[in-house]
Amino acid sequence: IDQTKLKSIEQSENFRSLSNTNKIQNLQIFHCCSFDEIQFFINLFPQLESLQTEVFRKQIVQITRCLLSKMDHLFFLHITNIIKTYLQKLNFLIKSENLLDDYLIKFIDHDLY
Repeated sequence: IDQTKLKSIEQSENFRSLSNTNKIQNLQIFHCCSFDEIQFFINLFPQLESLQTEVFRKQIVQITRCLLSKMDHLFFLHITNIIKTYLQKLNFLIKSENLLDDYLIKFIDHDLY
């Protein structure tokens, strides 16, 4: 979905109403998400506790930073189809920016948990 379409949807009254009443806590996305799409989901599902998705590798640091800083309820993040070098990058990001106090990162079969 392009950014213009996402912004248009977010500005609608239905979107605002839904995001304010939405109780969805678990979300699995079966396609590769861009930063703009992740921001859209953050706004749509503010109570999200668990997220599984694939993300564009060039945006993984930006996406992770956004998720961890804006999603107060998120306690489980599963990024699929990723290479192991991102384990160190994300661990460094979390520590250097103090995004989390107590966390565990695992890399299993091309997935990051």
